Amino acid sequence: MIVLYTKNGKSRKIPKIHDSPITSIAYKGNTNILYSLGEDGKVKTLVESKSEEVLSMNRDLKGKWTLLESPKLMTILNQFVLISRGHLIQAYHTETKKLTATFEGHSNSISSISLSSSDKDVFATYAETE
Repeated sequence: MIVLYTKNGKSRKIPKIHDSPITSIAYKGNTNILYSLGEDGKVKTLVESKSEEVLSMNRDLKGKWTLLESPKLMTILNQFVLISRGHLIQAYHTETKKLTATFEGHSNSISSISLSSSDKDVFATYAETE
């Protein structure tokens, strides 16, 4: 279940939006779009609207798409959704939903993705060593 919070302490639960457990959620920059990733590889996008200082979401307003098997982590880098699967990261364009790049380099499963706060085109990943 996704719960949205405001800085004044109000919250709102979002009803079930995936048929499988959610593995990751991420906002796209300063937009009002929230992406959610399910174990089944489906990405769903929700658009946030504010009314009376309580957040709500319009379910599937921007669409959904199936990306890959066994996804684990997700983050947003500019116009790309970065998703980890095992030892690789795949980048999908947020508008076209097409795979644009695959990044490899780890021999084990990636357990963390972090974005650079100073360079908006850089990200780092972490995986346990063998």
